[in-house]
Amino acid sequence: MLKRLVSLFRLKMAEAAQNNTVPHQVTPALVEGLSAEDWQSRGNQHIDQDNFAEAERCYRKAIAANPAYAKAHNNLGLTLKAAGRIGMAREHLLRAAALDPTLYQAQLNLGEIAREQGDFRIAAGYFERCLDIDPDGEDTLLSLVYVLFRDKQSDKAKRLLEEALAKRPDSLNLHFYLGNLSKETSDLERARLEYERCLTLDPDFWQAIFNLGLVHQQRQDWNAAKTLLRQAAEVPGQGSGVLALGELLLLLGELPEGFSLLEQRFDCGKPEYAYLPEMLTRFGNTPRWQGEPLAGKRLLVWAEQGLGDTLMMARYLPRLKALGAAKLVVYCQSHLVRVFEGMGDVDVVESQTSTAIASAFDLHCSMMSLPHLLHTGLDTVPAKVPYLLVPDEQKTTWAPRLAALDGLKVGLAWAGNPMLTKDALRSIPLRQWAPILAVEGVSFVSLQKSEASAQLTGTNAPIADWMNESKDLLDTAALIANLDLVICVDTSIAHLAGALGKPVWLLNRHESEWRWLLDRTDSPWYPTMQIFRQHAEHDWRGSLEEVATSLKTLAGT
Repeated sequence: MLKRLVSLFRLKMAEAAQNNTVPHQVTPALVEGLSAEDWQSRGNQHIDQDNFAEAERCYRKAIAANPAYAKAHNNLGLTLKAAGRIGMAREHLLRAAALDPTLYQAQLNLGEIAREQGDFRIAAGYFERCLDIDPDGEDTLLSLVYVLFRDKQSDKAKRLLEEALAKRPDSLNLHFYLGNLSKETSDLERARLEYERCLTLDPDFWQAIFNLGLVHQQRQDWNAAKTLLRQAAEVPGQGSGVLALGELLLLLGELPEGFSLLEQRFDCGKPEYAYLPEMLTRFGNTPRWQGEPLAGKRLLVWAEQGLGDTLMMARYLPRLKALGAAKLVVYCQSHLVRVFEGMGDVDVVESQTSTAIASAFDLHCSMMSLPHLLHTGLDTVPAKVPYLLVPDEQKTTWAPRLAALDGLKVGLAWAGNPMLTKDALRSIPLRQWAPILAVEGVSFVSLQKSEASAQLTGTNAPIADWMNESKDLLDTAALIANLDLVICVDTSIAHLAGALGKPVWLLNRHESEWRWLLDRTDSPWYPTMQIFRQHAEHDWRGSLEEVATSLKTLAGT
């Protein structure tokens, strides 16, 4: 909020300065024998040739010839923006807008700069001025709708789209954006209707096919979702459709095809997988393992995604040794190095904090590819636990403190990584855990790291917190080994407890997640896990009450 206010203040001051310094009319002059219009034309030619340095020189000549030439200031501003000189770009765009308040492009470009910098309310003001100049500018309307949504003004954005559709009822873009806005605000029925209208207007509109499939998935109409996402996946070059279908099939328990489709993440170009090309460069020309015989081969297996994913896939490492790998190297997150060093089938562990890999290897493979390469189905999940062990000396570090606690000893983790897109759907503020914290005969222990641990100060319940002493996940595993039960949201703690064979109760979000499947209270991945699924999106009350009731029974109260 402070950043936005500072940005707003600076921009308003800059606008005021520009408005107060609009030059008096100056008689245009020639510069090096050319008029302002001539220099402007030359600048445009250089832009067409991607010669931005020469374009900048020409636009400056145009301004020297006529300081009141608004279009030259606008074009110079755009050229400077392309060069990353945003401050100077804004100055010239503000001058253009002050010289000619009806210059649509200047207002539009100022709006785009504000949007790119996250100043959505400021951007909305500029886009609204554009629409005052040209009320029929559909692209600008859609830009305005986007920044209004980002500024938490969804109702206004929806009203603008509906007003525009009243005038242009067959606009594909307007229906599509209204569908997107409805989807993002959980108005799934309206989203469905808008995407279906899009497909009436254009049956081959891929984005509408794809998004309609996602809406049906959110509505839990699984057959409709599968049909549409399969249609989207069949379009060449649309990796998003392939991955979405793969995740849906995994959610429905169709693991072999689902894991096969997820292999497309290496070539899909989606932002969430943008790290993969850089990661692959670390292995040089060493080939990826594709499931061929491993006898005598040195295999490097690397952690690809989050800590929980890595812990989940660690179950496959013993099988790689059983298939004949002569040497097994694990290249993982630093927090997991000591965990993997305790696995008997792992020969070497290296941290991904170093891009230089010291160990020699013949093949490499992502851990997330192992279920596909080893042909995992629901009935063949390697589910023997524990597959991670904690050395006795680590366990005894925590034992005296846990022994001093009365009753059932229960670990809690209430939040995941806030950087993940859907974290708000899975994390549960600690203040909502009151029904569980009120259960008698239980001593609670925090397993929560990150910013969410600060929520401990806002609860009156006695929760022991030693997580500042936990330097990595082996320390946390040793603490869990001394507990009777872990209750947590869908985060790495759930995987760690499950891999240790510790009883773990998972609070799973309403839409679920492919790892936890649908309508199951158990998990094929972790035999000691019990799942409590959220009854409705954004409403955890019922699930928390169910956990509290089960905990009372377990505690004998």
